[in-house]
Amino acid sequence: MIKVGSIVLTIWSTLNFLVGVGVLFYIVVFDNNAPALQMLFSENEISNLNPRVLAATNSIAIFLNASIASYCLLCIYIIWHGLYKKQKWSYYGLLLSMGLMQIGGYLSDSLLGNNNILAMNIGLAILVLGFALSGYAIFTNEKELKKI
Repeated sequence: MIKVGSIVLTIWSTLNFLVGVGVLFYIVVFDNNAPALQMLFSENEISNLNPRVLAATNSIAIFLNASIASYCLLCIYIIWHGLYKKQKWSYYGLLLSMGLMQIGGYLSDSLLGNNNILAMNIGLAILVLGFALSGYAIFTNEKELKKI
């Protein structure tokens, strides 16, 4: 079960990593504004914004998405070098930090009109499944289960 739970949590981390890197490419490489601006404003409204507001918004989006991508890489490392080895500290650390990130995603999405609620719910389902499988493997005594 620990292997399946680790794979499921790796899927969550990889998907979030890809979103973070995708947004970075969207803003930096393709020279677009932050997607949140485009969710809230028309192109005409964006073009009328103060350039310093645009720069501040885009810089925050760049930093945040680089942080998300970096965090997800760190999660993948902890999953396979801690959680997979059934180290409880990694379970608690990942549960707290991934849960906080998911809550932050819900709060952020609510400010943007819940446009990504389906993706948020899928992400939550993946997390619950991954932590349930991993937690079961870590916190149950497999030798005792085999006796039953």
